[in-house]
Amino acid sequence: MSMTEASTDRLVVALQKMVFYDQRFAKHLSGLYPDVSVSRAPYSFISTLVERIPHDQRFNAVSVALQKIINSYDHCPSPKEVRLALAEGAIQACCKITFKQQMERARSFLAFPPQTIKEAQSWENQILFSAIKSLSRERFMSVDEPEWVAAVADVIFGNRPLVTYQPESDSRPAATSRPFVELLRKRDQ
Repeated sequence: MSMTEASTDRLVVALQKMVFYDQRFAKHLSGLYPDVSVSRAPYSFISTLVERIPHDQRFNAVSVALQKIINSYDHCPSPKEVRLALAEGAIQACCKITFKQQMERARSFLAFPPQTIKEAQSWENQILFSAIKSLSRERFMSVDEPEWVAAVADVIFGNRPLVTYQPESDSRPAATSRPFVELLRKRDQ
């Protein structure tokens, strides 16, 4: 059994034990997965989400999400609430910060963006840059926490690829001067 399957199973089993599981969770997902049985739809939904989390942090992310769900809900959460809990779990497992701290880090990101490609390609910085870009820089400056959480969840679990910030390079290609006639000859060949 893979890490994704084990994590998915843990979360679905915990959700199944909660009150109103069928009404608030399973039946909502049957519309998203019409080709899958009602009992398998939650597994498909959660495994799709878990696969978007970096492989080495999936187990930890699901553990954090599971703890949040168990501590925060008296009844089974909706698919949207499970998605947000998994996003929070991914941020806490991968970046070791909360959404509020991540929002502050995003503001710092705008003021002092990464200077190297290696820094910019980290999963955390890709999430920050993609979320800021999806909101737009102007909108981000006045965003509240619930809207930021939704934007980050959309970036992590959305179908669009993550965007990497491109730091300005100090080494620019040297300009070469060529005679105009030589350029015309190359074009005509």
